[in-house]
Amino acid sequence: VDLRTPEPLVEELRGEDGVYVRVRMRHVGMTEEEGRPEVPLGSFQVAVPPGTTPALRVISQQWSEPRAGAVTPLPERVAVRDPFGPDRVEEKPPVRTAAYRTAGSYPSVPFRLSEVRDLRGLRTVNVMWHGVVAETAADRYRVLESARLEVRFVPDTRRAAVPQVRAAPDELWDRTRRGAVVNADVAGAWVRRGPGDAASVGDTPWGGGNQVKVRVDDTGLVRFRYSDLAAAGFPSGVPVAQVSVYFRTFNLDAVDSVAVAAADLFVPVPVPVQVRDDGNGIFDGGDSIVLYGRSFRDQWMTSGWEHEDKFQTSNFYFVRADPVGGARMTARAAQLASAAADSLMHTPSSVFREEDRRYHDRPADFGQGSDGFESEFFYWNNGATATGGETGWSFNDPFTVIDPVPGRDATLVARVCGGGRPVLTNFSNITTYTINGTQVGEDSFYNNNLYATQVVLPDRVLWTHTIPAAALNAGTNTFTFRGRTYAGSGLTNVFQVARFLFDWYEITYDRALIANNGGLRVSTENGTAADQRIRVRGFSGADIHLFDITDPANPVSVTVDPSQIVAGGGANSDLRFGHDNSGGPATYMAFRESAIPAAAASAMTAIAPPTLLAGGNGARWVAVAYDDFEAATQELAAHRALKHTTRVARLSEVYDVFNNGARHPRAIKSYAAYAYQRWTDPLAFLLLVGDANEDHRGITVESDQDYLPSHSLWASYEGAPEESDQYYAEVTRDGGGSFDDLSDIYVGRMSVGTPEEMEWNVERIKRYETEDLDGAWRRRGLFVGDDAFSGSLGGGLGDPYAFKSIELNFCQESAAYADSLLQHPYDALMPELLCMGDWSHPCSSSCYSCGFSCDEDTISCETQTPGLDCGFWYDCRTESTSDPNEWLSEYTCMRQSMKAAVLPVLRGKLNDGVLFWNYQGHANRFFLAHEEVWRDDPIAARHDVETLENFGRPFIFLGFACHLAEFDKSDEA
Repeated sequence: VDLRTPEPLVEELRGEDGVYVRVRMRHVGMTEEEGRPEVPLGSFQVAVPPGTTPALRVISQQWSEPRAGAVTPLPERVAVRDPFGPDRVEEKPPVRTAAYRTAGSYPSVPFRLSEVRDLRGLRTVNVMWHGVVAETAADRYRVLESARLEVRFVPDTRRAAVPQVRAAPDELWDRTRRGAVVNADVAGAWVRRGPGDAASVGDTPWGGGNQVKVRVDDTGLVRFRYSDLAAAGFPSGVPVAQVSVYFRTFNLDAVDSVAVAAADLFVPVPVPVQVRDDGNGIFDGGDSIVLYGRSFRDQWMTSGWEHEDKFQTSNFYFVRADPVGGARMTARAAQLASAAADSLMHTPSSVFREEDRRYHDRPADFGQGSDGFESEFFYWNNGATATGGETGWSFNDPFTVIDPVPGRDATLVARVCGGGRPVLTNFSNITTYTINGTQVGEDSFYNNNLYATQVVLPDRVLWTHTIPAAALNAGTNTFTFRGRTYAGSGLTNVFQVARFLFDWYEITYDRALIANNGGLRVSTENGTAADQRIRVRGFSGADIHLFDITDPANPVSVTVDPSQIVAGGGANSDLRFGHDNSGGPATYMAFRESAIPAAAASAMTAIAPPTLLAGGNGARWVAVAYDDFEAATQELAAHRALKHTTRVARLSEVYDVFNNGARHPRAIKSYAAYAYQRWTDPLAFLLLVGDANEDHRGITVESDQDYLPSHSLWASYEGAPEESDQYYAEVTRDGGGSFDDLSDIYVGRMSVGTPEEMEWNVERIKRYETEDLDGAWRRRGLFVGDDAFSGSLGGGLGDPYAFKSIELNFCQESAAYADSLLQHPYDALMPELLCMGDWSHPCSSSCYSCGFSCDEDTISCETQTPGLDCGFWYDCRTESTSDPNEWLSEYTCMRQSMKAAVLPVLRGKLNDGVLFWNYQGHANRFFLAHEEVWRDDPIAARHDVETLENFGRPFIFLGFACHLAEFDKSDEA
């Protein structure tokens, strides 16, 4: 490849410790290595043949002579959500760090290869080149002018050859490939696809016939009654030996492996049970299933941080008739200990209390690189609650303690972390904990800039204190929490907003060995490392069962000899058994048969054989639709069937087949990956039908329903997660075995909230694709670029409204995209370009950036080019004064002038008809550009979209701006 770089664009920047130069190249990105020089970084993509590994050779390179100037260090950039105007990225003045001063020549290697990745079955590598080398010690730099590079393909001897299937030609994807890789002319023969063996599975990966899904919310023994299962659709006449309870798991990590058959991706996890049979060998009548069930949290979410799931709180078990048979609990005989007398006198017992009242979109424990689903998003208190001075935020919560052992202290653990808004304030917190009026602990913690470009995690979030025995009552108790926030590091300036988030508390105490409500959980950890003799008292009957649940996934039924059930006080019975702690402590559950709780009939759902797998043959176009929107989606599928094979999948079925019935984006990704890798007709288009909400569980009252969830990605400028459907498009993996960030399928979403809204949008799509196909407007595309003015509109605080040269890119890039249409090899489209800077600042930068002190430049703009209009900024700017509201008059003038001039022109072009409108610039959910040239705002009651007169000439809008299409925002409602 012969590389010739664009001309460098150089501007001066004033930093905290001197003047720097920023060197950019048009249409080329920039490096983002913290503390290092910021230089142009370009790349091109090369396809790699199967069985080889790429190697880069630099044949020649031509650099400029050294130029004077210290290349700017990468500045800190922070996303600012302006409540009064468009959100933006605020750039702080550059400053030299130790990493910058010691960088020497940066980069030391100006040409390199990326990791090999997969682009829809085509292995690719990026050749990356740096347009500038900065010599930080000498405050100078060199510019790359040209280079000749060669990518060689070396046989890969590190890995054994893997059998692969060559992909069939695909006209649309061939076009995409030709625009993506430089050696596309030969790369078509290298495209591989997955095993394509799903036909061997068909529609029954989990076995045939109706099954029943049972929701379990709490951990403990639970009973599934036949009568309830039958009412939910479980078949009759099933032999007891064939009754099977299991979990469904899907092996996403092996979805592309030719060594794993499609059927083996669906892995059932047997759940050991006991089947209570009336003696006829058939599961019927009064029969039931007894198992040790676990809540979602206890089974899936245990971690040192004790987070809960972002998407749901319920666990599910599946019940089916399996000819192979189901798993059964193993059994062993109970024994009495050799101790002469009862030696274990109490067991640890816990009261866990958590109320999720507030979704917090920037969790305090979410660090870069963390998995968003292991962070806590739900809290007891509102992070923006006014504290009212010393009153602070507090609450009282009643809890119950059963049969505490007198005279023994208890333990409190509370999870409290820093958080809340405003987001860039130093703060200190004091929290106190009280039990029945007795203060048992006080904590203080300090957090600084929790949500800058890097999240600073709190030192601690779990706080532990001892509860004196005298403070705890048998029966009802009251827990009281109080928190206060102070600005800065001291405790003198009360802050009026709570900067802490309370999550949960847990009280652990020693409980007497007395059965309550027919049962008791007993742990032997309080006993010595010897043979323990245990007596559980207070059973109201003798039908007592004992289970060893030390391994909760494999509980053991401990057979109780009648001699171990002895008379207790009154008419009660006691259970005696033993455990040898020398082999480690154990956990048991002792319960009366009649006291084992039954799952509610309402928790059981019939599960028919799925239809979403298309018999394994597949479909090219697939829609995953929230169940209520399926019918309207079928109409769109019928329209798409004119060109493609199609399939509509109900979202609930996707959860059931690919994620054990649980709501999670992983289920949708698994379905997409399976459809692409294993179907005979692999997936190409995935449509998601249903709105999303980042508050996936709908905790906050302002949240709309999360019909079909999106997925969290880390947003470095935000210092927080953001939702993105990109996750679903990545269904092939790189050389390291991870799903890479190249899109392998086309993914879209229709963010609808009702069937009627879906029907209306389907009608719009059909019109767009079928009406006036020969109209001249269908050959036009409109590119709109914002101007270079932006800043805070919130009272002039922070980054002021002003000209910023880097934002000239909005128009420059729009112009480049428009020019690219003229070179389009397949469709002759006519681009139209509308740059807002043509109205706000059409002349050179000296005409609007120097103020009234640059008389010579200002005069040259006015007099040496007669008739040149210097734009609204020249008219609106005011002479610099000490008035802090100076910006407001300038901004007001710009907003009024720009709207009056630009909106009619924009509206006219849209009314004439365009195939699409592409916008690049600043925006938020209500308007485009700081000057509000286009607005659709229920608060201001301005709806520019309703003033359009383009009926019969619809366009697709493409918006590239911060927070423009926040379909997922938690406060949307």
